Amino acid sequence: SSCGGVSIGPLRLQWCGTMGRTVALWRTCDAAVIGLFLMMLSGVMLLVFQSFHFAVTVTHKTKLNGYGAWLLEKAVPTKGKQLSFDLTHVLIFAIVACLFAMNFDFTVVKKRKKKHRGIDADDTEDEDDDGTAGKGAAEAAESGDESE
Repeated sequence: SSCGGVSIGPLRLQWCGTMGRTVALWRTCDAAVIGLFLMMLSGVMLLVFQSFHFAVTVTHKTKLNGYGAWLLEKAVPTKGKQLSFDLTHVLIFAIVACLFAMNFDFTVVKKRKKKHRGIDADDTEDEDDDGTAGKGAAEAAESGDESE
């Protein structure tokens, strides 16, 4: 198998020919619908923030003694008193929201480390964070296992 890799500063990216993923074409419709929904949600959230910005900086400026308006104007600088956004802002907000929604699967890293050390990842049970090797905390307490 042909493996390759590249180092970018402290980050090391590696790939192997056997670790590739297959593209599931039947999932493209799902991705398109989710993408459109995410863009609509991002546009609505920007519209809500625009209404909030207008309410704080213009409508209710005197109720907040001017301090809330000053703070929001410094945090979100705008031309004039109106916050405006376009499709570019919606796309950037959708991408940032998507990136924040992702999580990394650390079990893949554990399996790769075990495989790299020569231990078959399928034969061994993955240890949980508390070291109980697949048992729940209640089961480990009942069986009397102590994990140090």
